[in-house]
Amino acid sequence: MNYQNVFTFLVAAILCISLITGCEDSTTEPGNSGTSTEAGHDQDGDHSHEEGGHDHADGDAGHDESSHDDEDGDAGHDESGHDQEDGDSGHDEAGHDGEHGDEDHGHEDGDGDQSHDEGAGDTEGVSDAEVELNEFTVFDGKIRMSAPGSWEDVEPANNIIEAEFKVPRANEEDANDGRMTFMAAGGGVQPNIDRWFGQFKAPEGGAIASDQSEIMVAERTVHIVDISGTFMESAGGPMGPKTDREKYRMLAAIIELSESTGYFIKFYGPAATVAANEESFMQMVQSAAIEE
Repeated sequence: MNYQNVFTFLVAAILCISLITGCEDSTTEPGNSGTSTEAGHDQDGDHSHEEGGHDHADGDAGHDESSHDDEDGDAGHDESGHDQEDGDSGHDEAGHDGEHGDEDHGHEDGDGDQSHDEGAGDTEGVSDAEVELNEFTVFDGKIRMSAPGSWEDVEPANNIIEAEFKVPRANEEDANDGRMTFMAAGGGVQPNIDRWFGQFKAPEGGAIASDQSEIMVAERTVHIVDISGTFMESAGGPMGPKTDREKYRMLAAIIELSESTGYFIKFYGPAATVAANEESFMQMVQSAAIEE
């Protein structure tokens, strides 16, 4: 082999290498461009995906706003209820509308329960105010009345008295219960009232307190007498020994049956006991039904 052939071979080899290299470079550039395109595509895809995710997040945010609107709606409902309750717009902070709404709603329910409880309380009060009454008759069954069941029907102290009640004392420190007697008698109205006054004397340093009035019951005139002072109680009739009862009171009623006959109801005892039963006494007198 001569040098000229070797040189020609080397030149040819170099040209071949150059051509090969050029082809590879040309192939790589489009590949790089493709790679860039792919990379760009991937990035765009990822970006689009992220934007899609962002849109989804916006959608969630929109959903949250919708939820917030629901809370505002509840708050609006609660505010409406609050307006009915307080008569003003009194509005809660937006961030706590839902919670305050629930609280307001609960408060309204509480008011409703309270109103219901008050109504029940009123009913119980009426029930407690009712007094058990017992009906009884006197004057040979011609006078019918009603008296509280707490008044004890006892045996009359003598034959002149037709019926008698023991009225429980109002104060434990009082020595005696109240006494109520029923009897028919003649002698006129005023002489008997004067006799009752004669059973009292003025307390030391004081005076006898008294009141006298008239009411109509069953088309009959009824005389009401009220006396307070020291009562001179007789153990054995008008002529028997007397015991002074300080701070006593007498409520009495005389029902006119005819010009000469009246029916006498006399209630006396410690002033506190008579006062505690005054209303019941008057109700009993006014309940009288009288036969001709």
